[in-house]
Amino acid sequence: MTKSIVGVDIGHASLRAVEVVGATSSKPTIVRYGEILLPEGSVSRGEVLEPQTVADSMKQLWSQAGFKSKQVVLGMGNQRVLARDLTVAKASKARIKESLPFQVQDMLPVPVADALLDFYPVSEGIGEHGPVVNGLLIAAVKDAVLGNVRATKLAGLHAVGVDLIPFATSRLLINRPGTPGTIALIDIGASTTSVVLVADGVPQFVRIIPSGGDDVTGDLATRLEIPRDLAEEPSARLD
Repeated sequence: MTKSIVGVDIGHASLRAVEVVGATSSKPTIVRYGEILLPEGSVSRGEVLEPQTVADSMKQLWSQAGFKSKQVVLGMGNQRVLARDLTVAKASKARIKESLPFQVQDMLPVPVADALLDFYPVSEGIGEHGPVVNGLLIAAVKDAVLGNVRATKLAGLHAVGVDLIPFATSRLLINRPGTPGTIALIDIGASTTSVVLVADGVPQFVRIIPSGGDDVTGDLATRLEIPRDLAEEPSARLD
């Protein structure tokens, strides 16, 4: 039987997971899905603040949804992750990744030692000093990633990978290789909004904006002078 894997999204207020069989095949199949509310204060804008509390919620979700696999891939897509254009000298992907700490400090909001770095190649060209690779620098604050991994470990699960949510979204919604044209994908979450521009099936631009649906709810509640739960209702609006 084909092994399954569970994708996990630790959101601002809820924990979502989906179990997939044949994730790397041409026809992956969703076999189980679950969602559970997280205790208030345990997560802030996608960053785990209370690993044990989140781990307990993971255990509860696994029990409720009946997930069979303990192998998980964690989604990351909050303001502690950034994606920026980067052009580097042509080399193997492994060599490029090794050189990133020496090239990108000026692009980071934290010391390079406190960040996890990766490079997503987009195209090749010729630069002033020879062949180059154009792509996207992906950088995440190390503590934010490790906090999510720690919660997973405390829940008795094994994190086999961490994926940038905007990339996962583009693979899901634009799933045919060579899809022509340029498409903009906008995902509005509770506390963040991600924007991805995909050209001919390849992500070209990614931005994660630290604002989302909760900000709209808060604005409605303040301006209409109503409770936040009432502001969530479809009938709540500004005249």
